[in-house]
Amino acid sequence: MSDKMNISTNQPNWLVEWREDAGYIWVQSNGYLSAIDFLELGKTAIKLSANNACNRILIDHKKMTTDLSISGLLDFPTNIEAEGFIITSVIAAVLPEDEDSAEFIRIFAAGAVARGHRYKLFKCTERALEWLLDQ
Repeated sequence: MSDKMNISTNQPNWLVEWREDAGYIWVQSNGYLSAIDFLELGKTAIKLSANNACNRILIDHKKMTTDLSISGLLDFPTNIEAEGFIITSVIAAVLPEDEDSAEFIRIFAAGAVARGHRYKLFKCTERALEWLLDQ
């Protein structure tokens, strides 16, 4: 596996990379994310995390927009577990600038915490990375 693995070839609005030198998964979303985009982004990040035995994930959603409701993603954990990936992650996520999209991420993060993930929200990528690397 390469030092940086770009999984976004067919998904120009998101990117997932393994940052081997610092030991975390980098996720970045730009523009509109549909339910399919959001699910594929999440699955890709978790699979890459599992493949690299890394539970630290930094997600930058600053430029993301979405009109998703949380009800559309209720089966997300089940889908991941059905594919054989059960991982308890430490996630630092940067909230979208768009307030409606940020509210969606806040609700999603609360669900992740309820499933056993350590999920902390930030407005600044640098602070999110600092926190993540201290975990």
